[in-house]
Amino acid sequence: MKSNTFCPSFSHDEWQLILTALKPYRHNSEYRELLERLEYQAEALRPFQQQANAA
Repeated sequence: MKSNTFCPSFSHDEWQLILTALKPYRHNSEYRELLERLEYQAEALRPFQQQANAA
C-alpha cells in the first residue's frame, strides 16, 4: 500500500452508496479492481463502525 494513500472516513450508508454506484461498471477491469478494493476496505472497517455506533 502506498504511504500517501488517501483514506477517507465514510459512514456505513455512505460506503454502500459508493459501492452501489460503482457496481454497474464492474465489467470494466479498472473499475472492477477499484470496486474490489473498496469492498475490501468497507468490510474491514465494518467492526469499527459497529463499535462506534454501539457507544
